[in-house]
Amino acid sequence: PYIFPNYDITTALTPLDAIPKIKNKDLPIILLHSQEDKIVHYTNSLMLYQAFKDNGFTNVHVVVLPQGRHSFILQNESVKRDYLIAINNFYKKYDLPYNQEFISETFQENIPTKEEINKEVQSYTESVSNIFKVSYQRNFTIATIGILLALAYQKIKD
Repeated sequence: PYIFPNYDITTALTPLDAIPKIKNKDLPIILLHSQEDKIVHYTNSLMLYQAFKDNGFTNVHVVVLPQGRHSFILQNESVKRDYLIAINNFYKKYDLPYNQEFISETFQENIPTKEEINKEVQSYTESVSNIFKVSYQRNFTIATIGILLALAYQKIKD
């Protein structure tokens, strides 16, 4: 709400909801993501990839790199070349302008299966759920201690 104040979350179309509405199922699509992204977890790209495949898209690709911050993957020297190889091989495959320096005959796209994607998403969901439970328990304990201290203070004061 702070960045996009006019975005109504109750009626807005999510990316997953929008996919079935795209008519061109041959549209070349590449999803590039980092496992280190702390803003948007990489399983979101895996879910998008699977949704595209489930909706009949034939030219969708996903590349998950091991490192790189959100929107700053190219600034990470350890994966910059891998990123450029992936994107330029994608461009070449679909007859788009590409840089020959980054074309690799050995580039092999790692195509996850639906089962692998589901396992990754489930693992992440369980992890987030566990973090929430621990945080909830900690906050409940802190609040309880705060209330007890306030009551004790009130009793001493009276």
